[in-house]
Amino acid sequence: MITLWPITHIVIQSALPNNQVLRCVWNSDKFSLKWQHSVEKQYWQENYQLQGKQFLLVDTYIQTFGAGTPSTGHYINAPQGYVGFESQLSFTELNWVVSPVMQGVILSDKGSFPIFQKVPSYTTVHISPITYPYIKWLFMEHCNYDNKKQYTHR
Repeated sequence: MITLWPITHIVIQSALPNNQVLRCVWNSDKFSLKWQHSVEKQYWQENYQLQGKQFLLVDTYIQTFGAGTPSTGHYINAPQGYVGFESQLSFTELNWVVSPVMQGVILSDKGSFPIFQKVPSYTTVHISPITYPYIKWLFMEHCNYDNKKQYTHR
């Protein structure tokens, strides 16, 4: 039965006030985390791809060097104003602390999800690949591309 077939998608989760939870499905196997560095006040962007049940950090674009600058990888072409590094690092999950100061946004080729506007300041956002039967995905909230919606569903 196709409805019971296991499928892996990216899920974004975070605790909200009043025992509510942000939990939504990222409807793509690629995403980017973009934020403003706290010290240099310049933008950084990390580009990930889902591979099986892990994330592969494909490359990073940074506007300036500073704390946290990648120390391994190869230089690659980058958008104007950025320096690019190819990384090829694997992660089983990402835990990202976001705030209005760093302006954290999750991007795809179809749009953006300004996560820093959806959760309280200095909240940890968990991004992980999760496998469920196909039918369960049909009923989960999607978080991409709709910046007007409040994402406070459980």
